[in-house]
Amino acid sequence: MVRRLLNQRAGRPFPKTFKGIIMGGDAASIVLLNDLLAQNVPTYKVYGMTETSSGVCGFWINKHPEMINSVGKPFCDTKISIENSLISINGPSVTPYKVDGKPTNNNIKTCDIGYFDKRFLFLNGRTDDIVISGGENISISQINNILISNENILDVHIQVIDDETIGDKIVAYICLKNKISLDEIIEYCLEFIPKTKLPHKIEIVENII
Repeated sequence: MVRRLLNQRAGRPFPKTFKGIIMGGDAASIVLLNDLLAQNVPTYKVYGMTETSSGVCGFWINKHPEMINSVGKPFCDTKISIENSLISINGPSVTPYKVDGKPTNNNIKTCDIGYFDKRFLFLNGRTDDIVISGGENISISQINNILISNENILDVHIQVIDDETIGDKIVAYICLKNKISLDEIIEYCLEFIPKTKLPHKIEIVENII
């Protein structure tokens, strides 16, 4: 939606009544975020979930472009802790009851994997989107986040295919902004994950629907 909005503006400035864009949900393309920065569009990146009444941390990427791959700092009265890479959230916005009706005591342990750097929270993936391929536990969202953080990649779609030999076969479809080879994409991925967790196939396509 934000990409369509930028295309529609075609470089024209936004009206004075426009205050900014809030980016949440799935991981945003680094290409899109950089385009927002280049066009001086006030953009607030936020992280949260339904169980926490939406956002629990965030930041204006225009003020901290060096942290563009993070999801920001915890909001006031919200405490985010990490144990064994798993993110827990404590604060008044956390739902008072779990699905089973038990009280949360304003604390929820998420399935998100992450870490802090200079008080900014970074996400690596989720434990509930793990597939087993060749005996390796692989997070699909981690692969997606790594690929989408490359400034030459415009969009990504990950597909998991059943394979009788290795269990789950991971295929990554990639739409490029700038020309980059498959070898360069693989080399980039290897900066973050071992070779055993690479997608089994990477295919460059013109569009991802």
